[in-house]
Amino acid sequence: MRASRSDGLGRKTSARVSFREDMLEADFSTGHGGMDRSINRKTSRPPSVEAAMSTDQGAVCDQLRQLHAYLRGLISPTINPQFSVFQTNARALITGLVTILSKGSVGDEAIRVLDVGGGKGWGREIGEIPNVEYQILDVLPAHDDGRILHGDICGTNEHLRGDTYDVVFSKDTFEHLLEPWAGAAEMSRITKPGGLILVTTPFSWRYHPSPFDTFRFSHTGLHYLFARTERVEQLSSGYMRGVDVRGFWGNRKDWTADGTAFQECWETVFVGRKTSARVSFREDMLEADFSTGHGGMDRSINRKTPRPPSVEAARKSTLFARCHSFVNRTAARLAGPLSSARRGPSKGASVSVRRSESLISSGLRTHQLAHLAVFTSSGGNAGDILLPWVLQDSFTVRTGGVGWSSLQLRATVSRETIESINRCQALVVGGGGLFLPDTNDNDLSGWQWPCSAETLDALKVPVFLMAVGYNRFRGQADFKPVFRRHLELLARKAVFVGLRNRGSIAAVKGYLPEELHPKLRFHPCLTTVIAQLYPALFSRPNDEPFISLNCAFDRSELRYGDAKMRILQSVARAMQIVADRFSLQVKYYSHHPTDLEMTEYLDRVGLQFETVDLARQNPRAIIESYSRPALALGMRGHAQMIPFGCNVPILSLISHNKLQWFLDDIGMPDWGVEVHHPDLDSQIIDCASRILEDRSAVVDTIRATQSKLWEVCRQNIDDCLQHVPATP
Repeated sequence: MRASRSDGLGRKTSARVSFREDMLEADFSTGHGGMDRSINRKTSRPPSVEAAMSTDQGAVCDQLRQLHAYLRGLISPTINPQFSVFQTNARALITGLVTILSKGSVGDEAIRVLDVGGGKGWGREIGEIPNVEYQILDVLPAHDDGRILHGDICGTNEHLRGDTYDVVFSKDTFEHLLEPWAGAAEMSRITKPGGLILVTTPFSWRYHPSPFDTFRFSHTGLHYLFARTERVEQLSSGYMRGVDVRGFWGNRKDWTADGTAFQECWETVFVGRKTSARVSFREDMLEADFSTGHGGMDRSINRKTPRPPSVEAARKSTLFARCHSFVNRTAARLAGPLSSARRGPSKGASVSVRRSESLISSGLRTHQLAHLAVFTSSGGNAGDILLPWVLQDSFTVRTGGVGWSSLQLRATVSRETIESINRCQALVVGGGGLFLPDTNDNDLSGWQWPCSAETLDALKVPVFLMAVGYNRFRGQADFKPVFRRHLELLARKAVFVGLRNRGSIAAVKGYLPEELHPKLRFHPCLTTVIAQLYPALFSRPNDEPFISLNCAFDRSELRYGDAKMRILQSVARAMQIVADRFSLQVKYYSHHPTDLEMTEYLDRVGLQFETVDLARQNPRAIIESYSRPALALGMRGHAQMIPFGCNVPILSLISHNKLQWFLDDIGMPDWGVEVHHPDLDSQIIDCASRILEDRSAVVDTIRATQSKLWEVCRQNIDDCLQHVPATP
């Protein structure tokens, strides 16, 4: 063979390499591999484990009993005797096993745990378990601290001594390895005799390269990988249901070619124990079934065939460099709007957005207005999907008809952009939390609109800032000096400067000379008056017997600090208690793909819930989703403002000042709970209970307050329209 792909999955050699069928380590003549019958019998245990449990061997015996009892307790009955199904998730399984071992450690000696491929950092929770020393091994970790060791589990890691770790685990990494058999051997080498090896990896999952996506595994396959090391015996194996990611990924890579979601999401689980003596590997130990019509195991693949010399040399010399290059190219190509904006403003002219999401029929167009906003399509942030269209509809309601020129706010402002705006009668900017220093980081304005002072001066039409928010997080670095200068120029240029809460007004005053303070006006976010804008959607009660929850994970370090796990566990426990107390179901409302991290915390407390991916809904569907809960708990700003605008009682989980500012504006400061409160779960339970017990009165209060907010909005819009010239 001479030709192959050149992307790291194959290599063209200068000389012919003899093709051998056993290099592929698969038997294509037998169809699908047979199932492993012996490892799934619920009464079967590895020989050394059986021996330990049949004799009194002190702590080791007790620990093995605990491990087996724990694993058996997670397995649910199944109609298929060939495999087990675990009723848990990977994080909970790993945490439980490590906790059992940590309690059995001798004296003050901590158990050593290695997380293979854990560079994204979720496993740091393991390090918070008492008596645990936690480390990470990764090729390209996303974070860096003293616990991260750089290395390739498929290579030779000379900096890791053999027989070192009490637990070596890998969560969702084996599918990305080019040589998982080498990874299994290395995990075995560095595990102490008697130590645990645990692997969870997809059995059925979408294609998700990082930087490669190479394999899927059955429980038999994982058993074989570790059995061939002749040092690892299986304690348990099976499958667990993966997170339902339908609609999860903003890049739609979990969707199939015909536009439907990839739905079969199952993880394979392997739990093994390193033996103190070599266990002879036998070809028949997997007990493949050749009689079922599905092919049995390929006996020839048990020969340890060396890699071709050219492949071995290439792997050692260039694979790491090629992985870096591949990751960088892929990240640049696939990064979404938010991440690209953080690297700097996009090049080229502002992007025109097609007007298609209005919920109000526009009559004769009496005005032609330009609108700069964060227009977001499916897969982005649900608040940004809805907000621009609601704002435009608020003008349509007051005029009868508007022709909109919708432009992306984060795009580079060119001369063509200014000419396009100047052909309109006025420019509307907003709404949303646009005054934020790190989203669309730039040196032109210091906030999300990358418009230079010179370009701003070229605008010849009235400028209206509508419901813009000061969105800087607690503890976040201040804006660049250019922000102060640009904000002053903008405030002088604008006819109307409307900020969405009074907290933003107070904060923005700190950047402006006192003479401009009177120009700052309160203009509520238009999502808080949805029922006023679209009364036909609320002609009948829509509340259903469930509570909704949203948690946010952007800038987690600023939201949670070092208390992330404690906070989220408290929220999960409180949700379970409130749901049980009032006989309500729970729906988790994900505004952004990152929000789905919370589902694992809900799983840990055993909460039954449904996930609703608002990031894939259109504006009408988002409104319909938020018009139904009996109570909406939210951490994102729009997770409180949208349900409030839909006449739904809210309970704000305050991790950002803007949530408290909104509650203060509506005169209901006690409708929120600080996430850093030391007794957070009790605070949530008490506040939610008060609201639900008096829900009818709460809804009446919301409607009355909403009417007052809409009156403010109407007056502000009418004032702006007085400054619009008669013709473009």
